[in-house]
Amino acid sequence: MNELFSEKNCNIKPVDSSLLNNGICKMKSIIFICCFYILMPTINIAQEDSQMNLYAAVVSADKMNVLYVGLDNPISVAVIGLTSDKVKVSINNGTIKSGKLEHLYLIKPSKPGKLTVLVMAELKGEWSLVDEVYFRVKLIPAPVCNLPNQNTGSITKEKLVAIGRLYAMIPGFDYSLDMKILSYSCATMHNEDYSEVKVLGNKFTPELIDLIMSTTSGAKIYFENIKATMPDGTVRNLNSVIYKIK
Repeated sequence: MNELFSEKNCNIKPVDSSLLNNGICKMKSIIFICCFYILMPTINIAQEDSQMNLYAAVVSADKMNVLYVGLDNPISVAVIGLTSDKVKVSINNGTIKSGKLEHLYLIKPSKPGKLTVLVMAELKGEWSLVDEVYFRVKLIPAPVCNLPNQNTGSITKEKLVAIGRLYAMIPGFDYSLDMKILSYSCATMHNEDYSEVKVLGNKFTPELIDLIMSTTSGAKIYFENIKATMPDGTVRNLNSVIYKIK
């Protein structure tokens, strides 16, 4: 039995290792080529996505997340990987202009609601949309009328005359606004005696000063019907202010 399966009878020859290695190399080459053509579209897509990520836009409001009608609202816009001359910014509500610093823009919305910022970038000689960013737009908050460093309450008539004008302000607002008092009326009431003076502008007129100086202790001074212009062009009715003469 052993003789039947001897090396001589079976004619078994050792395998040439060089032939085996060549076969393995050829098989590896075939597998690599197949994988290359199968994965090539995926590689291209990944490269394109990577390039788009390189040009991602960054848009942020510098003061608040809300923009206000009639104000120059500062925003910063930058496209990563590009200089500012390769970037264009446009909006669909109001006007926009470049600020004094690079990447700074001033947006002045014309109406409340929503505003869209479109960021375009020059890529390979063509302008392409990189990002769209949305902001809420509101009217400027209602201002309040007051005397500087003087809450409503008691005041001497000498101090009131020394102050000499009314002021409009918005407490806690981040913007410094140019609000002008257009007109108001000032009235006094003491022992059922009523007197009133109407004023244009915010300053006390000679007639109003005479009225204040004629009051006696305990009399009340009423500043009413106060109107002010806002940076957005609107005219607002402000709160009344009442003081009692010491």
